[in-house]
Amino acid sequence: MKTIHQYPLQGKQKSFNETFYALEKLDVALIQPNLIRDVPDEFVDPIERAFFSVNGNLSDDSFADTPVEANWGLLSIGDRLLQSKYRVAYLDFNLYDYVKRINTGESITLGDIADIFDKKKASVYAISCMTASINQGIRIAKLLKVRYQNAYVVLGGIHPTLFAEDILKQYAGIVDFVIQGEGELPILAMLNQLKNGNNLSIWPVIPGLCFLSDDKVIINQPNQLKLETEDSTLNFSFWPSDVPFVPRINLSRGCMGKCVYCSANRFFNFNYRLRTKDNIITDIESCVKSGYDKLLFGDLSFGCDRQMAIDICQYIVDKQIKIEFWCQMRLMDCDSELLKLMSKAGCNQIALGFESATAEILATVSAEKGSSRGLFEVCQEINNYGIAIQGYFVLGLPDETRESALKTIDLMESLLSYDMTYVHISVCVPFPGTDLFEHPEKYKIEIVDYDFDNYLMNSDLNGVALPVFNGEFLNRLEILSLWRYALSVAEKRLSKRKTTVLSNSFVGIYCERFYQRLVG
Repeated sequence: MKTIHQYPLQGKQKSFNETFYALEKLDVALIQPNLIRDVPDEFVDPIERAFFSVNGNLSDDSFADTPVEANWGLLSIGDRLLQSKYRVAYLDFNLYDYVKRINTGESITLGDIADIFDKKKASVYAISCMTASINQGIRIAKLLKVRYQNAYVVLGGIHPTLFAEDILKQYAGIVDFVIQGEGELPILAMLNQLKNGNNLSIWPVIPGLCFLSDDKVIINQPNQLKLETEDSTLNFSFWPSDVPFVPRINLSRGCMGKCVYCSANRFFNFNYRLRTKDNIITDIESCVKSGYDKLLFGDLSFGCDRQMAIDICQYIVDKQIKIEFWCQMRLMDCDSELLKLMSKAGCNQIALGFESATAEILATVSAEKGSSRGLFEVCQEINNYGIAIQGYFVLGLPDETRESALKTIDLMESLLSYDMTYVHISVCVPFPGTDLFEHPEKYKIEIVDYDFDNYLMNSDLNGVALPVFNGEFLNRLEILSLWRYALSVAEKRLSKRKTTVLSNSFVGIYCERFYQRLVG
C-alpha cells in the first residue's frame, strides 16, 4: 500500500541550484509547468521582436512585470503544507526555462525535467495548470508515472477545475486526483487521508477532490476558503534565494468584474472575498523584514473595496513603511482621494485596463469602465501624483471591426503621451470557463482551434499564436495583422524613450547543468 510519510520541517531558503538539484525525499512536489513557446530566433516575427525589445521600463525604479512570476496558488498551498509539517518542494519549470534561455540560448526539455525529478522523489506530485499549460502538464504527468509508478499525480488550477471529469477519464492511470477550485484545504485533507490508506471507496467526502473509484468519476464540489479563519500569509522560502523576486500581496480573492473573456470569476465561483486587514498587514511587514522594498498588490482591481485599499495605504503611511508598490485598477476605482493616498504610500505604477476605445464593444463584453471622468483626465491626475501608467488593450473582441481596432490603436498612441511605461497589447482569447467559450454563438464568433497550446493572449514572454476564433467582422488572420500593426505603432513611440528590459538580472544565475553544458 502506498503511504505518505512526514519529514522534518524545512529550514532556510535555497539557491536556484539547490532548488532544482539538491537531493530530496519529499511528501509533495508542487509543479509549475513551463509556458514559454519554443520558437527559434530566426522564426520570430521582426515586428514582435522590435516591440518586445523596447516595451520595458522607463527607469530602474519601475518594476511592474518581472519576466517570470511565481505561481502564487502553489506558494499558498506550500505554506499550508509546511505548517502541517509536510516536506514540500516547489519546482517552477517556467522559471527554470527562462533562466536557461537567458544563460544558454536553449529552452527546457523533458530531459531536463526528468533529471530534476531524479533528485526530487516525492509521494505526491501536484501540477498546477492553466489552459495554455495543460498539455505540458499532462506530458509531465506521463513522465512522472513512468519514473515513479507508485507516486500520486494531482492536477489543479483553472483548467483542471473546469475539465475534471474529462481529465480523469482520458488520463486514467496517469492522473490520480484532480482538485477543483482553491487547493489549500483539499490537498491537505487528501494527504492526511492517504496516511490512513488509499482505498478511495471508503474515503469521506473531501470538498474539491475528484478521482476515479471503481471506474466511476467521483466529483466532490469545492468549498471556498473562509478567509477570516483559513487564510494563508506569505512564505518566501520556496522561491530561490538568488533569483529576482517581487512579492505579490492580495487584498482579496475573486473579482467584482463580469468580463465575458475572463475565467477568474469561474474559478472563484463568482464570489469576491476580502482578506482580513491583519493578514494583509502581516504580509506587508513580512516583506519588509525579509528585505523586500518593492511589491505588487495583485488584485484584479486594487480599489474594488475602496475602504480596504484606503486602510492599507493609510497604515503604510502612518507606520512610515518605506516600500514601492504596483497595482492594477479599473478606471471607475481611480478617485482623487485614493490616488493621493496611494502616492503617499509608495505607489509608483498603476495598470489600467482600457481594452477598447469603443463603448459598444465594452458593453458587449461587460467591461464597461463606468467612470464619471474621462480617461485622459484620470491619466493626467495619476501622472500629477508621480505615478506611471501601464496600459492594457485587447484587439479582436466580439463586434470588433477594422475601424474599431484602429480607433483603439489611436487611443493607445494618444495615451503614450502620458507616462505609460508598459503596453499590454493582447488578442482576445475565448478561454474555457468564460461566456465566450461556452456561448460563442451569443457573441457571433466561431471557435476554430481547440488546441489549448494556442490559447495565448500574445502579450508576454509565453509566445504568440494565431487567434483561435473568427469574429463576425474580422477573421483571425485579420485580428493578428491588426495586433502586429498595434505593436509597430507602440514600438515607434517607445523606441524614442530610454528603456531597460527586466531580464538582465537573470543572467549568470548559477545552475550546474547550464554551466556544464557551456564549459563542456
